[in-house]
Amino acid sequence: MSLKKMMSPFFVIILLGIFIRLSIMFVDFSFDVLNHISWAKDVWNRGLYAFYETRSIDVYGTEYPNYPPLAIGLFAPFYPLYQWLFGTFWQLNLTVPAFPSVVVIFMERLHFQAGLMKIPAILSDFGLAWILAQITEKLYPKRKHLKVLVMSLILLHPTFFYNSAFFGQIDSIPLFLMALAVYFSFFVKKPYWSFVILTAAVLVKPTVFVFLPVFMISFFSRYGLKTTLKGAVISILLFWLAFQPMAQKPGDPLYPFILYKEGILDTQSIGAVTNAAYNAWALYPPLFFVPAETSLIGSITYGTVGTIIAGGFILALSVLYWKNRSGKLSLFIALSLCAFASFLFLTKMHERYLILILPFLLVPAVKYRSIMYAWGILSLISFLNLYKSWSVPKVEPIVQALSSDPIVIILSAINVLLFLYVFRFFVSHNQKASSAAD
Repeated sequence: MSLKKMMSPFFVIILLGIFIRLSIMFVDFSFDVLNHISWAKDVWNRGLYAFYETRSIDVYGTEYPNYPPLAIGLFAPFYPLYQWLFGTFWQLNLTVPAFPSVVVIFMERLHFQAGLMKIPAILSDFGLAWILAQITEKLYPKRKHLKVLVMSLILLHPTFFYNSAFFGQIDSIPLFLMALAVYFSFFVKKPYWSFVILTAAVLVKPTVFVFLPVFMISFFSRYGLKTTLKGAVISILLFWLAFQPMAQKPGDPLYPFILYKEGILDTQSIGAVTNAAYNAWALYPPLFFVPAETSLIGSITYGTVGTIIAGGFILALSVLYWKNRSGKLSLFIALSLCAFASFLFLTKMHERYLILILPFLLVPAVKYRSIMYAWGILSLISFLNLYKSWSVPKVEPIVQALSSDPIVIILSAINVLLFLYVFRFFVSHNQKASSAAD
């Protein structure tokens, strides 16, 4: 590789992204990563049969696995990999007098095994940056520098590397797959592959459901009913097949769907109205401690009200997009607003789900300065919200400030105002672009 190529902005950004993540991936990890390790051990120590009905070998936050099959499959290889690496270096330590024993001591720590579990999410950061760069290049072919800008704003974004390489969460995996599904559907015209990839995203984490209404409407408007139905059949079949190796009763037609609802969706979040998220519910901070099933109006719970409000916004977005069919750029704004409405108004939302908005809003943000300002403010709040929830390294004055009621209310209010601003922009953009594609 030539020195000129190595010093290109594109290559430097990739190297910086790798360096940042390698620097922090073994330093610390969130409690959830212990579940990932436990489930990987379960796969190898007791097999897949009745996987979701069998209590985990090591119990941390949950007694039974509550992530979809593909997520479990992504964790599984790193348990034997850890054993092989540790065994290899242990033998080197025993047989090579000059071998530094500190390496073995480091590998014995849980932090090393936890770091390995972060690899799928870290790789997905790079996958997400790459696919967004490809999309940007196709949307703005005359503005080559935007491809590099998009790459840098993902790979060097604190929210992304903190969430995947430090926190140890896997949100970038379904985001990458969702972006890839959009790319296959709307940029390279491989509609059935987009359904395969979309199914993979659902089989990693349920968060992608927030994007489905707008995605399906846009897909239908592009390919028609026949192709959409064929894609849906492929998706349902793949979803059903993915659960069969883990099924207690293989072949049961309803098992995957019931399990996904009751064993995965219903157990994903802590039950509070808001789980440390700076959203609409946090405008009244005591709701951090109120169960979502608590009655708000008569027999109507907070959870029901949140679903109605978020669902109303997503329905409006879907109708507006369908009515105007104003091109690919509108699709990305609509997808980001679906995630934004869900974050703000659904109950049981975690702080880290602000990350769902950032990749899709970035695509129009690099074209429209006003949206870039909104994206920048949202990016800052997303990182502050992450740090509030998982304060590592802990700086007590900052933690206290981010948890104080005035700051919580102010940042939550800013998020609501940003949503309304982007929503208004979407309506205006749709009206202007309805007669021509972006």
